[in-house]
Amino acid sequence: MTSDGPRSEAWHDALTDKYRDEVLRMLVRNLGGYPEEARDLTAHTFETAWRRRDHVPDDPRAWLMRTARNFLRNHLRANHRRPLDLVEPDVMNTPGWLVTEDISDTISTLVDVKRALLLLEREEQVLLWARYVDDATTAELASSLGISQNAVHQRLVRARTNLRRLVERNPGAAERGPGVDARGSLQR
Repeated sequence: MTSDGPRSEAWHDALTDKYRDEVLRMLVRNLGGYPEEARDLTAHTFETAWRRRDHVPDDPRAWLMRTARNFLRNHLRANHRRPLDLVEPDVMNTPGWLVTEDISDTISTLVDVKRALLLLEREEQVLLWARYVDDATTAELASSLGISQNAVHQRLVRARTNLRRLVERNPGAAERGPGVDARGSLQR
């Protein structure tokens, strides 16, 4: 792996050092407990970055994440597995989550939000996850989705509004248990 110029081995080493852990975390979350497979897909992602170094943009994060997701999809398809619809975050270690003085209120709120997330359309789940858990910028999301930043912003507003509406419509769902509405009836 030798090359002269701006996209040299030193460039690739710096790229790998900066983004490897983030790409690996995303793959581990989406593979749901197959860390060896996630490490292999991460390696493939950075091998591809080296081979296609002339096509890697100056801000490579979105390109790397899209490449890793493509490897993930192909891997899951080849192994006849489905990606996890929504990976449960390690909420107590995820910065930015609501924390109140009473931990039981915090947990109840998080459970309500999680249940509401599961009721959103898949595209809204993925968009909210990428933006607020994976910390993707609107520019990165726009590049990944092939749409304008304004369209990403509008989709995020719509997804947050739908999430808020679902949480407010079913407050306290955590105490009732899964699949039980405010009247105590089973939900479909």
